[in-house]
Amino acid sequence: IYDIPVGGIATIMADPATGYTYQWSPGTGLTNPNGAITNASPPETTTYTISIIDQDINGSCVLTDTVTIKVFEFVCGFPVSFLPNAFTPNGDGANDLLYVRGPYVESIHLAIYDRWGEKVFETFDKEIPWDGTYEGRELDPAVYVYHLTLNCIDGQETFEKGNITLTR
Repeated sequence: IYDIPVGGIATIMADPATGYTYQWSPGTGLTNPNGAITNASPPETTTYTISIIDQDINGSCVLTDTVTIKVFEFVCGFPVSFLPNAFTPNGDGANDLLYVRGPYVESIHLAIYDRWGEKVFETFDKEIPWDGTYEGRELDPAVYVYHLTLNCIDGQETFEKGNITLTR
């Protein structure tokens, strides 16, 4: 059994993976219903049956097996995604960068403001962290405000705002 979120993908495979004819059923949500390895993204919980067919001069032999892909719904936002409320960009190698975390997050818009409302950081890329600087200079320890828009793999969008404490 594989657990995937709505819109997620699971790679399923037959064993042995070469030398035979393969047929997955149903074909719904599969990228390659006739391959030994295929990606499955069913719209709902689905049990797939694989038929492995060996054809030779004596006829054909068929071996079947099943795999279930359990599809679950989730809420795009905490706790599926997470933005720490504090970090310490002091160069010690621990907690120096602030990232948005989440396995189902497809894209983000993160903006961070100082106490006067000046934007000190902005990114649309979840792989780009904030390092606690603005225009190349280290910012003072303080509480900063963030605005975060998340877009998750199933099309959900959520907005949250809160505080981040920068300590050194």
